[in-house]
Amino acid sequence: MPKEIIQQMRKQMEKILESTAKEFSNIRTG
Repeated sequence: MPKEIIQQMRKQMEKILESTAKEFSNIRTG
């Protein structure tokens, strides 16, 4: 696989992890 695709996938995974982490923190505080 080209490095470009791997980098794009990694960025998407980081975005998903950040969004899920925010949701978890919101649930905890809420």
